[in-house]
Amino acid sequence: MTATARKPLTFPHRTLHVPLKPLRIRSLVRTPVHTPADQKLVERVRREFSDLRGLSPTIAQARRLFHLGDEECLEIFAQLLQEGFLDLCADDRYRLKRYPS
Repeated sequence: MTATARKPLTFPHRTLHVPLKPLRIRSLVRTPVHTPADQKLVERVRREFSDLRGLSPTIAQARRLFHLGDEECLEIFAQLLQEGFLDLCADDRYRLKRYPS
């Protein structure tokens, strides 16, 4: 055995039971802040969907198409979904709601 060989470290075996609790850090808890969307912009988006019946953008495409910010676009589309004007399809595209005829 050489002089640099060391013995493995051993630690006393104790069982430590520490109850787990969720963190409560205020900066991590996000409370939804709902601000109403600008009605002029909502009407503009509504007109575009009515005029272009085949329009089916994703949220990213809609932001670029309508020149909107992230939050603003989400608020508008959330309002139009809630009103039942638009549908959010499985492919994450927004489409004009189809009414049974």
